[in-house]
Amino acid sequence: MRIAHLTIGVLSLAAFLATGFWMHFYFPGAYGGDGAMRMSFRSAHCYILYAGLLNLLIAAHLAPAKGGARRALIAAGSIPIIACPVLCVIAFCVEPGPKMFEG
Repeated sequence: MRIAHLTIGVLSLAAFLATGFWMHFYFPGAYGGDGAMRMSFRSAHCYILYAGLLNLLIAAHLAPAKGGARRALIAAGSIPIIACPVLCVIAFCVEPGPKMFEG
């Protein structure tokens, strides 16, 4: 699980940089001055960073489990944490579209 957390953490930081570049170069014309949409994109961008850093921290401190029950418990806790950055990237790409804020 340690290697999975490390890999996802590094990929999440790369996704954070990619979304940052996208927001810097493309986003000013895309949001059209709508503050709510800008805040939604920025928060999703920060969540990608937080999820990636969480995975890196877990990778740095995760010790191999000795017992079968403990190993299963670590796996059950690691799966949602590993899935979190993936879901955050999907949320960045899909959720805060312009039609979301139209009243």
